[in-house]
Amino acid sequence: MLYDKTASRIVRIFIIASLIVTNSCIDEYWPEVLPKYERLLVVDGQIDSEEGPYSVSLSLSTEVDWPFFDPLEGCIVTITDDLGDSEQLTEIGNGKYLTNKQGIKGIPGRSYKIEILTPQGKNYQSDFMKMSHPGVIDSIYYKTANKPHPEFERMMSGLQFYLNGHHENNSSFYFYWKIEQTYKFNANYRIRFYYDGQMRRFFNPDSLFTCFKNDLIPNIYLYDTENLNSREIMDFPLHYVNTETKALSIRYSVLVNQYIITKETYKYYNDIASLNDEQGDLYSRLPFQVRGNVYNTEDNDEPVLGYFMVAGKSTKRIFIDRPNYLDYYYSDSCNLYGPDAELLWIHRNEWPLFLPAFPGTGGASPAWVDYQWCVDCTKSGGDLAKPEFWVE
Repeated sequence: MLYDKTASRIVRIFIIASLIVTNSCIDEYWPEVLPKYERLLVVDGQIDSEEGPYSVSLSLSTEVDWPFFDPLEGCIVTITDDLGDSEQLTEIGNGKYLTNKQGIKGIPGRSYKIEILTPQGKNYQSDFMKMSHPGVIDSIYYKTANKPHPEFERMMSGLQFYLNGHHENNSSFYFYWKIEQTYKFNANYRIRFYYDGQMRRFFNPDSLFTCFKNDLIPNIYLYDTENLNSREIMDFPLHYVNTETKALSIRYSVLVNQYIITKETYKYYNDIASLNDEQGDLYSRLPFQVRGNVYNTEDNDEPVLGYFMVAGKSTKRIFIDRPNYLDYYYSDSCNLYGPDAELLWIHRNEWPLFLPAFPGTGGASPAWVDYQWCVDCTKSGGDLAKPEFWVE
């Protein structure tokens, strides 16, 4: 079963907690009781069969008409296994809590729960959940695919990714995939000048030219083998990457995180996905009605959003060089102008301004660009540091 969330990052629990409704074609109805569901605890965490550290993110739900991530700090967060071993997580800021790399281990066959004590003295916990053995990702592959463009009268060009996998146990299993993409890309032009009140030469034109960008694919992917004879997964469709952005422009990597989850966990993510897929259901079942597995130990009626996942995990990563057989539609040039004094002064709050040179001038004539991301790849959300896992 595949759920495509191209319009919303609903996989991010804090977005669900904020109760965002993005469809503007239907009059939205918010019951009068809704304010009581603001400032709720939101839990987004997991322990799995791979080596830690494991992370837990805590936040509070916010107002419907003013959504933002509101981290919950100062909590005591503990993960405990069914043998009585436990670890108190370390708070690292912005509502995030981490185990020690040498701390508690996720071991298939064992059960785990989370306990949370807030600064207000509230106690929350989950019940013990048993960790399944991880499945096997046999291969990740892709095919060229053209899809209709949502805005223009032309087709989009890109790659559709697929997965083959299996589980060595003959029991029924529930699969859940999280996908991360990382890609290398360049700014549109190299920097040749900078302006800080005076026009100056920039002597390291490659310093802000090449970046790496990492994104979580905002889709929920689920698969249920309960009513199937085979435990093999063949040609399961994952995400689609088009050439409207620079993702495939130089080198692209995809990391597939595969989780073997419980039936209860499967139901939770299936319900979350249904909220975004079924238009009518979205307005009859608000997100606060999708309960996770964490509860207030003294008030079971208090809604708690999000989930603490216990799962067997396996991963696989592949790299792809720029497919030259695709049609690329991302902007490969920015408008260039002569940088007059008035224009430079208007943008004085942005000094120093980086500028390229007009093509064909041997780098001698500065040009004005509409946006700084044309010459500075970090302005497009990129990172100059090459990831540790990256291979050329």
